[in-house]
Amino acid sequence: MNLLLPAFLAAGALIGLPILLHLLRRQPKQPVPFPSLRFLGPAALRDTRRQRILRWLTLLARCLVILLVAFAFARPFWPPARKGADRAVIVLVDNSFSMQAAGRNTSLATWLSRQLANLHRPDRLGVLLLHPTPAWLVPLGDDLAAGRAALRNLPTGYESSRFQPGIALAAAVLANTPAEHRQIILASDEQRLGWTGTDFAQPLPPGVELLTAPPAAPPARQAALTRLKITRTPDGTLHFDGTVRAFAPAVSKRAISFFADGKPLGGSVLELAAGAAQPLRAEFKLPPATPIFTVYASLDADDLTADDTAYAALPAEGERRVLLAPAAAGSETDYLAGALAAVRGGDLPSFRTAPLPVNAPWPSAAAVVLRGPAPFAEKSAAALDVLLQSGGSAWLLCDGSSAQSDWLARHGVSVKPIHAPAAGLTLRDLDLEHPLFAPFAGQSLAPLLTPAFTQGWSLSGAAVEPLARWPDRTAAIAEVAVSAGRLLVTGFDDRRETSTFPVQAAFVPFAHQAVVWLAGNDRASATSGRVGEALTLPGAGVWSVLNSPVAAAPLAVNGNVTPAAPGLYEFHGPGAPRRLYAINLDPEESDLSPWPAPADFDRLVSRKKPAPLALAADREAARARPADESSVWWWLLAAAALLLCAELGLANRTTP
Repeated sequence: MNLLLPAFLAAGALIGLPILLHLLRRQPKQPVPFPSLRFLGPAALRDTRRQRILRWLTLLARCLVILLVAFAFARPFWPPARKGADRAVIVLVDNSFSMQAAGRNTSLATWLSRQLANLHRPDRLGVLLLHPTPAWLVPLGDDLAAGRAALRNLPTGYESSRFQPGIALAAAVLANTPAEHRQIILASDEQRLGWTGTDFAQPLPPGVELLTAPPAAPPARQAALTRLKITRTPDGTLHFDGTVRAFAPAVSKRAISFFADGKPLGGSVLELAAGAAQPLRAEFKLPPATPIFTVYASLDADDLTADDTAYAALPAEGERRVLLAPAAAGSETDYLAGALAAVRGGDLPSFRTAPLPVNAPWPSAAAVVLRGPAPFAEKSAAALDVLLQSGGSAWLLCDGSSAQSDWLARHGVSVKPIHAPAAGLTLRDLDLEHPLFAPFAGQSLAPLLTPAFTQGWSLSGAAVEPLARWPDRTAAIAEVAVSAGRLLVTGFDDRRETSTFPVQAAFVPFAHQAVVWLAGNDRASATSGRVGEALTLPGAGVWSVLNSPVAAAPLAVNGNVTPAAPGLYEFHGPGAPRRLYAINLDPEESDLSPWPAPADFDRLVSRKKPAPLALAADREAARARPADESSVWWWLLAAAALLLCAELGLANRTTP
């Protein structure tokens, strides 16, 4: 044991004061006449001896109190058990989901405990988490207990790690640390993906060492469900389309199970070959009216269970429809409704045509077709704005009505009538790369260029993206960004009185594709994403978990959210319909292959000698800090307080 302030020991000389007081109490013996003591018996003699012993104990307690207080103020401490130079260690923790493979965390914890076993004050320890970006769990400091506790209670991660940013940050911190030995310990399975992008030609600062864990043992059994897509037909059939990638062993059989809204649908057995992607297809017939919102598929468990499940989400069957505004008054034939009803096969059968609700919210998963002034009345216009704010889609067919023009003007779109020659207007300059014209890609464009329009409106504005133009090069068909939604505007309507388009061969495929494209808006209904990627949400609301390996309380969000775990989620905002999200893992992380050239790690250590440390005073202060912050003196003061209480009790019993 050493003393930080040994001069305070001189205060121990104060023990002479209670000794002096004790001696002063002793008086010379004088004979006092007294009657015979023989009748008092031996009890009187014993009481006299007891008083004498108590007085000596009181003196001893007083002396010990003074010595303990003086010793406490001298600040005793035990120097570090280890002799030699001090160390500064930063542990980089790989928290990617590949670390959940069987046995990896256990073997890594055993290896790491051996590396940190010799850390004692004044050594310093820091813990740095690698994903999604390097973040300190415990900043570099002398609180070794906090660092070790953090390593025992690491959070479970479901993203991929990249080692380069964490190594660079740790090296920069250690380069300015007053320690003779500075070391980075990479607690990882040395996965190939983590080292991708590392510049091995750029060494660490001189004097900074890098210690990497031994490569993890290869998995005995590993496959991943890397993709899952679900479609549903009007007859109630669910079609599963996915991909399974096998890694080990060379040939294996895996059982896969399918679930809808948490209930099992059935399963099958797959024959897999390592290194190959196996297509996955299955279908299950359900009653047409069965509501299905969430589905997932799961492989039987292997060495890495995190990637054995993939999720998908579907909007409600009732929401997958076309909401059609009424035709113009006086129209003898509703050509647009007929065109949608005429389609058989392809994608459209999964949607039903229904009238546009008048006094009810419009489902964001539906494709809304706006015609005439009725959809722009007060209540309907409010429902339309909510639809677009929540990521919904609409097709607006211009007819020049003031209600339409005013609503478009509020959203940055100017509508002007265009002069039509006697032969009529025709479309030109079509954006054939846009999905709207997918049925005509690689085919003749004549069906789209042939219709003649006797009445048309040009579209302009900052939010207008032209998809087709009139002969005067103004926009005739445009996509317009409105809030989070998708809006298709055509500078013509579907009346036979204003064009020949409704009776042309191109009208049916054009109307069909417009509805399919709008209804396929991922932002409007079920949406997929990956763990760690930010999702754009249609405003404020509540984000909650439906099915995930990690339980989480509902979260209030505003505009965006970054899921930290895979699963099925829902978002519900005020005045907006429920929206479902399927979040899956990055399939690249499922490949557990180690970095093929471990010798590259040695290239990161600089061969140059470190410059002399200019912070010698800081180093000495760092060494002295553990002694200064030692808690031994508090125990000494506590012992002195207890002795003082005992002394008071003894003194009361010896007082005449």
